[in-house]
Amino acid sequence: MKNPFTPAEKVQKKLKVLLFGPSGSGKTLAALSFPRPAVIDSEGGTDLYAGREGIPPFQVLRAKSITELENAVKFIKYDNGKTFETLIIDPITVFYDVLKQGTERQAKNQQMGFREWAKINSRMKYLYNELTNLPVHVVVLARESIEYATKNGSLERTGVKPDADKALVYIFDFVIQMTPDHRGIVKKSRGIDLGKNGTLETVDWSTFQPIAEPYIEGDTITSESEDTAADRDATDLGNRDVAEGFARTWKDQGLSANDIMTALGVAKLSDWTAGLDAANVAVETYLLPVVDEPTKSEKKPASPKQSKSRYPTSKDNITEFKQSEPPTGTEG
Repeated sequence: MKNPFTPAEKVQKKLKVLLFGPSGSGKTLAALSFPRPAVIDSEGGTDLYAGREGIPPFQVLRAKSITELENAVKFIKYDNGKTFETLIIDPITVFYDVLKQGTERQAKNQQMGFREWAKINSRMKYLYNELTNLPVHVVVLARESIEYATKNGSLERTGVKPDADKALVYIFDFVIQMTPDHRGIVKKSRGIDLGKNGTLETVDWSTFQPIAEPYIEGDTITSESEDTAADRDATDLGNRDVAEGFARTWKDQGLSANDIMTALGVAKLSDWTAGLDAANVAVETYLLPVVDEPTKSEKKPASPKQSKSRYPTSKDNITEFKQSEPPTGTEG
């Protein structure tokens, strides 16, 4: 059997950072210190920072719906690091709340059931996978909420957590809880010890730049979404259940195992890598009657057809970020 593993090599890595904390804890200020930022601002958190001394220029998109957020992420992916080096979402809490409200309004009798929550979780998982694969640093901000646990039959406060989907923390390399004095408590750090005894006196780009620099070069690794992996597994003839169902379908129509293997051109079903649909097409083609090749005079030229993709191009639904400007009536 062929060894499916390969030697580990250095990869190109962009940092994924989650900052959460109460209002006024310095989340937005810390995020704006990252290089060449594009900010998706859902609650005006950047309004007082544009043009201020010590704040680098940034571009902003004011948005609240998950669809606007998804379109902006598509642009960042399409731009491929040419315009921006960092994407900031400020805060993710608003987008999650708006998604829940919209789903509830679409639900029967506006009651949230398992189906509605499954839709929300699926859409958030898709977003998280897209953020993971972006070719830029990603800094996501979240409000802080109280965490409870049941003890002796009653709810007791056990701490604080990001006010967002509970799966959010798993995609990040670093999760930092911001405090009112602008310090950071390290809740998660992949492979690197941050701060002193888990505390950062300062939270800004200078904290993360030494971590990011060694990963500027290397192969880019793309993470497959769970939905895509599930779809692929459901049509993979290497999956025993799928292979047995495929073989049973064609054997019921009178084909032998040898006929099926001959049609696919493989020694065993697990060697077929093009998926279930392509396998069915291969067998159907194998069963077509052999037709004599028409003579040259009998051949008719095919009429040209203009093909048009049913999928949007990478430039469709592109979101534009606007250069941030100080709000009227505020001092630099």
